[in-house]
Amino acid sequence: MTFNIENRSFDYHVIYSKRKSIEIRIEATGEVQLKVPKNTTDKIIRDVLGRRSQWILEKIESLYKTSVQKRQYESGEKVRYLGEQIPTIIMKRHVSKGQISKVDNELIMIVPKEASNDFISKMMIAFYKKLLKTLIVKRVKLYQHHFEHSPNKISVRDQKTRWGSCSSKRNLSFNYRLLMAPIEVIDYIVIHEMCHMEHMDHSKSYWKRVHEVMPDYKTHELWLKDHGRWLHFDFMEVI
Repeated sequence: MTFNIENRSFDYHVIYSKRKSIEIRIEATGEVQLKVPKNTTDKIIRDVLGRRSQWILEKIESLYKTSVQKRQYESGEKVRYLGEQIPTIIMKRHVSKGQISKVDNELIMIVPKEASNDFISKMMIAFYKKLLKTLIVKRVKLYQHHFEHSPNKISVRDQKTRWGSCSSKRNLSFNYRLLMAPIEVIDYIVIHEMCHMEHMDHSKSYWKRVHEVMPDYKTHELWLKDHGRWLHFDFMEVI
């Protein structure tokens, strides 16, 4: 679910449990989690989010300022691709549109002479969306034999904090930044969302199902919590 405040927004996930108060937690990935009493209404949840929105947004932004630096979008800078760091080659030419391709172990871009960082960033996002969509379709087919139902639709989006989602209609959506993670981590998110086709919550039955398909899923879940903040085009990990 998404909470909008003025011209900004963030995704959040609600966990209902036997408790008396509401707890807000910001994961290392930037995911906003709310632990609330079982009878908490949507209105109460959104009221709490409204009161704490400034604090939440500041916490999310601070994640990207810790151990990362702003990308300058210059040739030689590296980006993550399937868990590896690969160099970018940016060539500015007298062209009206940009072009991007992956050749061997390099990301090669031809961009207009006056291309801004925002222009290049949008090019890279569009390219990663396309590549990840192709990869996700293949990974879903790989694990389909574990499930009775298949996804109705698969899409790749520019999500702020969520790695994936599954709707009640079995529409699966994935964050383009997943292409920066190792293939095992991508598989974990694919399985995570496919299991939601059977269990829409995060109950014990749900996690049991995830474990049945991927017994070592916790290893990949932990990887995302530790490295998720670095899976971003605008920021680079400080080594």
